Amino acid sequence: MPQPIVVGLARCASWFVAIVWFGAASCAEQGSPSLPPNPVWRDLENKIFLEIQSVRADPDDYAERVIGPLKDRLVRFPRDARQPFLEYRAFLVGGTKIDYFTLDEGGSEETARAVLDETIDALRATADLPRLVRNDVLDRSARYYAEDFTRGGKQRDPHVDSRGRKAGPRIGSYGATRRALRGWQEFVDQLDADGTSVARVFRRNSRYYWLAFSGTRAYRYWSIPDQVGQFVTEHGRETTLARLDQKGHECSIRVDRQRRTLHHGDVSVAYPFALPAYGENVAWGAWSPESAARGMVCWWLLDPGIQNRGHRKLLLDPKIRYAGVGCARSPSVGWVTTFDACSEELVAYPQQ
Repeated sequence: MPQPIVVGLARCASWFVAIVWFGAASCAEQGSPSLPPNPVWRDLENKIFLEIQSVRADPDDYAERVIGPLKDRLVRFPRDARQPFLEYRAFLVGGTKIDYFTLDEGGSEETARAVLDETIDALRATADLPRLVRNDVLDRSARYYAEDFTRGGKQRDPHVDSRGRKAGPRIGSYGATRRALRGWQEFVDQLDADGTSVARVFRRNSRYYWLAFSGTRAYRYWSIPDQVGQFVTEHGRETTLARLDQKGHECSIRVDRQRRTLHHGDVSVAYPFALPAYGENVAWGAWSPESAARGMVCWWLLDPGIQNRGHRKLLLDPKIRYAGVGCARSPSVGWVTTFDACSEELVAYPQQ
């Protein structure tokens, strides 16, 4: 049996660890490659998704049916009670000898057992949650990261992929909300045919606005992401914007529609597609294929060693409505699973 791996405060058996990351972010790079289908991995993805649906459909029932029995399947290590306590191993019902959790939170038998009781109480206190909708964009982003992690994820920050992206930019590289795509289309519609334009922006009440002229006297303006406003402000010239009589900045730009990037000379910035509320859970370990789905979901619910129980919060977040699951496997880390979730539907970027 391999020794447990510790990342930050997360620790458990079967060299199984997990990471969660929340926030709001914008797209740093589009066009991440899709992975070829793998039937075994896809089957596990479906099982994990259904297991999470089961938790959300009736948290109290899941607490009684799945988490409660773990209390009767705790094995103390070392077994000799005369020796100092190190950990409990909670074996899954029907699992193999590698299908267990390591519970050592707090360093005592009482605090380790309390993790199970606290999880049961939290589930009992949770009302039934909306069913999740499987989302293709989130599936593809999760599959990319699960596979990417097998190629060196243990040697870097588990929140960051091999391209240096955290969860938000990674998810955002695959798609955006319909609202964000409408904003992009409105942005490119005012460009010249060759993608060039004179960008005019101003700042009011801590927000940036884009100014466009559509006739001799007609003009309109709308809010834009901070990154775009800051880019024009930094590289443009300060001026009083005509007709609006508003202090602002003007800057010549060229827009690469395919890469959704703004250029001014040799500098550029990716057009940011801001995500709504989102979250990411990542886990890896040597579970058996038969028990991996339940084991990973249960471990996220227990969240031993994670002070704010962030993995559990994501699974039980009522704002989360759309989700994707990605799985991969390698000899060095075993199963790797990514669960990506979002409060709004994400759609793939249209082909330019």
